[in-house]
Amino acid sequence: MVRPAGLPSVLCNVGAGALLATGAVNSRTLWACLASVLLYAGGMILNDAADAAEDAVQRPDRPIPSGEMTRRTAFLTGLLVLVLAQVAVIPCGEGARLMAAVMAGLIMFYDLLPVFRWGSGPLCLAAIRGCNVLLGATAASGAVEVFASWADVPAAPYAVYVMAPYVLALSLVAAGETGPARPWHPAALAAAGPPVGTMLFLVLTDPGRGPGHLAAAGACVVLLVIVGRAVRIVGSRPQAAVGSLLGGICLLDTAAAGIGGGPVWAAAGGIAWLVSRAVGRRYSPT
Repeated sequence: MVRPAGLPSVLCNVGAGALLATGAVNSRTLWACLASVLLYAGGMILNDAADAAEDAVQRPDRPIPSGEMTRRTAFLTGLLVLVLAQVAVIPCGEGARLMAAVMAGLIMFYDLLPVFRWGSGPLCLAAIRGCNVLLGATAASGAVEVFASWADVPAAPYAVYVMAPYVLALSLVAAGETGPARPWHPAALAAAGPPVGTMLFLVLTDPGRGPGHLAAAGACVVLLVIVGRAVRIVGSRPQAAVGSLLGGICLLDTAAAGIGGGPVWAAAGGIAWLVSRAVGRRYSPT
């Protein structure tokens, strides 16, 4: 029920937030990673429970339509996993606990109230990803107030102005993945380009740039190429286009890791991207 292709990207979100906030990964970051994985898993399980009727037609091999799990069990399991995420984040500080609670609320809104999904779903998913970055930032720094150091900690602008808009663009297309391609899909995916371009501009104009910034610039250039390819193929292969941009989240976080932590952490993000690509070829990304 949990799509493995998304796991590297949620971990990269947390790591990027931590590195932008403190330049390092500490024990609180590891607890935040566990909480993030549990939030992702709980959301996927609840999503399968909410979409059971649609999956029975479109994806009958999934656990609920195939009879491996009942819908009621899936709902209860998903909610339990979200509760476990709140337990896992306890050592991370008040700010991180707030972020985890907000993420759980957004996940339940998205999964348990599907009637609102077509209107607010992409915004929900974008907000969840932005909060995931802030989860890592607040956990690593031990911050109490999430936006207290907006000007001093680049994790918050990165979450709001780069990660969230990027995820919003791909989520607009992913929302209708089981249907035919729409005429506006290429324009929606093209909207993923400006956040990446913004990241590249910030990398190149940073007066303190070093080797990590060079790696970050390379990640941004690769991602811009991926966005261009996704725009070209989305008309005929919407799921493949969305899958490639979902993996591209790791590249965005690679750039953030290069800025905050240097070339070694940027290399770790690049490896996560390669893992995401490999897993995405085997499993459905959404």
